[in-house]
Amino acid sequence: KGKAIRIEKVIYTGKEGKSSRGCPIAKWVIRRHNQEEKLLCLVRHRAGHHCQNAVIIILILAWEGIPRTLGDTLYQELTDTLTKFGNPTSRRCGLNDDRTCACQGKDPNTCGASFSFGCSWSMYFNGCKYARSKTPRKFRLVGDNPKEEELLRKSFQDLATEVAPLYKRLAPQAYQNQVTNEDVAIDCRLGLKEGRPFSGVTACMDFCAHAHKDQHNLYNGCTVVCTLTKEDNRVVGKIPEDEQLHVLPLYKMSSTDEFGSEENQNAKVGSGAIQVLTSFPREVRKLPEPAKSCRQRQLEARKAAAEKKKLQKEKLMTPEKIKQEALELPTLQQNTGLALKSGLPPQPLKPSIKVESQSHYNAFKYNGNAVVESYSVLGSCRPSDPYSMNSVYSYHSYYAQPNLPSVNGFHSKFALPSFGYYGFSSNHVFPSQFLNYGAPERSGSSWVSNGYEKNPDVPALQENLNHSYGNTDFPEPIPHSVRSKNHHQRTYERANRYASQQKVA
Repeated sequence: KGKAIRIEKVIYTGKEGKSSRGCPIAKWVIRRHNQEEKLLCLVRHRAGHHCQNAVIIILILAWEGIPRTLGDTLYQELTDTLTKFGNPTSRRCGLNDDRTCACQGKDPNTCGASFSFGCSWSMYFNGCKYARSKTPRKFRLVGDNPKEEELLRKSFQDLATEVAPLYKRLAPQAYQNQVTNEDVAIDCRLGLKEGRPFSGVTACMDFCAHAHKDQHNLYNGCTVVCTLTKEDNRVVGKIPEDEQLHVLPLYKMSSTDEFGSEENQNAKVGSGAIQVLTSFPREVRKLPEPAKSCRQRQLEARKAAAEKKKLQKEKLMTPEKIKQEALELPTLQQNTGLALKSGLPPQPLKPSIKVESQSHYNAFKYNGNAVVESYSVLGSCRPSDPYSMNSVYSYHSYYAQPNLPSVNGFHSKFALPSFGYYGFSSNHVFPSQFLNYGAPERSGSSWVSNGYEKNPDVPALQENLNHSYGNTDFPEPIPHSVRSKNHHQRTYERANRYASQQKVA
C-alpha cells in the first residue's frame, strides 16, 4: 500500500522500437525510486474500451522477489558453472533480421549466451523434448560433469521453489492455469514443494535478445523473469556503468501518471525514477557477412561429413588399386608376348586372377589318360562343360577320360597313348604347348617340352602314329581338313578307319 506499489502507464504503439540495424533500443528507462518501493505495475488502456476491463496489467515487477542471500548465491554459482561448462543454445532472437549484427560480441569466450535447462515443448515431437529419452539430462553441461549438473539442478530447483509462492500471490489466475495439470507430468516440473508452475529455465548471461514472441507459452499463463544483478548494480539511486535492461519494444511511456497528472510525471523524470534518453552512446558491432542459419549449418556439417567419409574410402582403396596395377602390368606383357609368337590375338586378362608359374605344375607327374582340373583357372572345383564354348578345355572332355566306353558298339583294341599333366593358362585359347603336334619327349620333366605353337609336322605325326598302332601304311593321305582338328579327334578317326579296312580285307 501507499508508496510500496508504483503504477506506470504505457501506450501501445504497435511499432517496434529498434535501432537502424534492427537491434533493440530504448528511449525510456524505469528505475527504482527508493527502498520503500516494492512493486512496479505497468498498465495500458485498451483503445476504444470503457468497461472495467479497459485497463489491463502487462507487467508486475517485484524489486525484491527473492531473498538477498539466495540471489547472491545463485549469481555466484551460475556464473562460475555456466562460463566453464555451459552449452549455449543457438536462438534466432540473438541476431537481427539481416543476421549481420554482433550484439552478443565477437569473442566466443566472452560473448553473451543463452542456456536452456529443464523440460520444454518440442515442435518436432509435439510434446516434451525428453519424452523419448531413456536417461534425460535436463541440466546438461558440456562433457561428463555429473557433480556440476547436480549442483545446477539443485540451484534451479531451489529458485523455482522460492518463486512459486510469490507468483501465486501476484498472479493467482495465471498460476492456477499452470498448476492445474501438475500431477499429470510431475517429472517435468521444477520445484521441491507442491505447486510447481514451471518446467523449464532459460538462463541468459549478457544476452541481447532481439524482439521475438514465445509461441508455445501456456495460454493465459505468465513468463516469470528473475534478474540477478552483479555486485556494482545493487545500490538504489545509482546508475551503474554496465547494466542489462528488459526492453518492451512495442510500448512508449505515457505523458501522465496513473492519476492523469503531467506534473507528477515530470517530477518522476527529475528524480531519476524515469530516465529519458536523448543520445544512445553504444558500441556498434557488425559481422563481416550474415550469420548462417541452423539449417545452413546442418547442411554444411552433413556435406563435410560426407566429404570426410569419401576421402577415407579413397585412402582405403588406393593401396589395392596400386597392387592390382602392379599385378596387371607383368601379366599383360607376358600374354602379349605369347600372342605375338603364336600369331593369336591377345586375350584380355583380369588382374584379380593369379596365374601360377608353369614350374609349379611340372613338379607333379600323372600317368594314364587323365585330366586334372586347374584350380587357378576355375577358382572352384566345378567340372568343365564339354559342350560349352567357354569351357576351360578346348576339346571334348570325353576323349580325356580313362576306361572309355564303347562308341556305337565298337570297342577299340588299340591303346591310347598316355597323356601327361596339363597346366592350363588363364585364357581359353590354348597354345600348342598343350596340344603338342611334335613327337613326345618322355625324358624331360614334363610332357610339354617345346615352346609355343608351331605348324604341325606331317611326317613326324605319321611316324608317331606308326609307332603307336603298329601300322606303317595308310590307305589314303590325310586330308587337309584333318589338320584343323585336335590331336585326340584325329587319333580316333584314324583308328576307326584302320579297323574298317581290316574288316573289308
